[in-house]
Amino acid sequence: MNDFTAMKSSFMILPEHRLIVEYIGGLLKIEQVMPHRKMLYIHKDFDPLYDILLDLRFAKVDITLEQFNAYINYLSSLGSVFDVRKSAILVRNSNQLVYTNAFKAFEGKIPLEIKFFIEIEDAITFLGKNKIRDSINTLLIQMDQEPDYIWNHDNNMGSNY
Repeated sequence: MNDFTAMKSSFMILPEHRLIVEYIGGLLKIEQVMPHRKMLYIHKDFDPLYDILLDLRFAKVDITLEQFNAYINYLSSLGSVFDVRKSAILVRNSNQLVYTNAFKAFEGKIPLEIKFFIEIEDAITFLGKNKIRDSINTLLIQMDQEPDYIWNHDNNMGSNY
């Protein structure tokens, strides 16, 4: 969904696979990312040991590097939401890749191994989830077509789709 008037988001926690699949599309602004992430972190099934697959391929990032660095510092202060795990981030354009260097500042502050991928197959392999490749692909398509939340940039409120 390439509608850049609002941020769309979904996440699914798969405890049986120790995996969190997360989708963010549309116009990505820091004001909506933070409450979206808080919803994830307080979810009853959230576990900081679960690997994360974050799909940003259909997002237009509208965050300054200063905002992004402040967000990284905020996240690194939340020790309870991080533990040793892998995070695979799917991107598809150079606008999104600008932030990969900022993520390098994240290394050492929290125990994450973060890698960026253009190909979903490579991200799934990195996470060691090849057995559920088809399920992940299907889930990401569903999240793109029917996101759980639409974040209106005028009032910053999330609502069910």
